[in-house]
Amino acid sequence: MSACARPRLRLVPLAAVLALTLSACDGGDAPGEDAMRVPAAPQPAPTPEPPSDEMPAEGLEADGRMAPWAVAVQVGATMHALSEACGQRDAASLRQMQATQRAEMVAAGIDGGRVDAVWDWARRHAVARIDEQPQEELEKGCARLIEMEEEAARMGEVMQQMALPPS
Repeated sequence: MSACARPRLRLVPLAAVLALTLSACDGGDAPGEDAMRVPAAPQPAPTPEPPSDEMPAEGLEADGRMAPWAVAVQVGATMHALSEACGQRDAASLRQMQATQRAEMVAAGIDGGRVDAVWDWARRHAVARIDEQPQEELEKGCARLIEMEEEAARMGEVMQQMALPPS
């Protein structure tokens, strides 16, 4: 074999690797073709399916009844959605409220994945209902939310005063 033939043998595997690499990148387009492409018209975002009125399976007992803990999660997610719509809490506060409720449910022995599934469903459901409300109804709901939070604070104070001393 001549000395001139040996370099070609070394280039064959290199050329094959280069060809495979280039063909894997954007279908092997030549450099610079990306700049000449006409961008495709943006596709409209798919319309999300309205949330089902049915509780997800994760929130049901084996016999098909709603799990008692799922009611509390549903209330928490609904309050979260309403607080968000009313602008009464910042995003960090809302995340903390959700995390606290989740941690309490998990501490009570409920699987976190089940809690998350019910919470996500309930929040989507609540947001859809809130979005359908006329502005004046939303304002009434926001006022009622403030009243409920004030009442809860008063009840908390009363309960503290009535607390039994540790035994």
